[in-house]
Amino acid sequence: MGTASWEDEVGTPTKIEALKATKVRYAHGRVGKTRVGRDAPSVKAFTWWLEGAQLGNAVRLAQVELRHDGVCGRCARLLTVPESVDTGFGPHCAAELGVPWVRDDGSAAKLSDHPVAFILAGKARFTLTSKKTGQHFTYQVKKAKDGGKRPNSPWFVSILSGPDNGSDYQYIGCLWEEK
Repeated sequence: MGTASWEDEVGTPTKIEALKATKVRYAHGRVGKTRVGRDAPSVKAFTWWLEGAQLGNAVRLAQVELRHDGVCGRCARLLTVPESVDTGFGPHCAAELGVPWVRDDGSAAKLSDHPVAFILAGKARFTLTSKKTGQHFTYQVKKAKDGGKRPNSPWFVSILSGPDNGSDYQYIGCLWEEK
């Protein structure tokens, strides 16, 4: 599954490349829509990490461990294939997006190869853990379900606020694509 290159046969960038190139800005939820303040450590950690990931800031990214929660970042199905666990995408979604199983140097592809693309794939659930303090926050980022009717539909960002990783999320804000 997957491709050995980031481009298809005719040289057109794959969907994963398009997601990797997508620039987004975070907009904190309005008062009344979120109970999590803009100065909450979880919000600061997310925005700090997102900025570093979009800039490709290796120093910043090295300070945080990014882990998915065992489900595909695009469809939220359980990951069971070893390459899927490594990349964060199931075989079907990896093929659909053009996620390679192998890097150009022959080593196994990893989630850290495409962190922004993973969170923008549609149904990502992931944890950011500080390597210095061990503090961690679990997030869910879902693409708005509008059937493509709006040209710039947002991704909704939520923070895990209870014991159930599948449903105990509190909305904190949106990601909007910058054109």
